[in-house]
Amino acid sequence: MMPAHMRDEDRWLADAKLMRDAGAAAFKAAKAKNVDALDALNDQLYQSCVTCHQHYRPNYGRRP
Repeated sequence: MMPAHMRDEDRWLADAKLMRDAGAAAFKAAKAKNVDALDALNDQLYQSCVTCHQHYRPNYGRRP
C-alpha cells in the first residue's frame, strides 16, 4: 500500500486491502494455533491473490 508500489491508486489499494485483511486474519489464526480458522480463510486468501493477478499480471488465467 506504499505509494512507490501503486499503479492505479483506487484499484491497487482495494486489492492490497483484500490481501492485508486476509493476511491479518490468517496471522491471528496461526498465532492462536487455530487450524479450523486457517482452513476457513483459505478461499479469502486465494481470492485476494487471484483478484490482484487478474488486474496486474498480463494474460493471467488465459490459456495460450
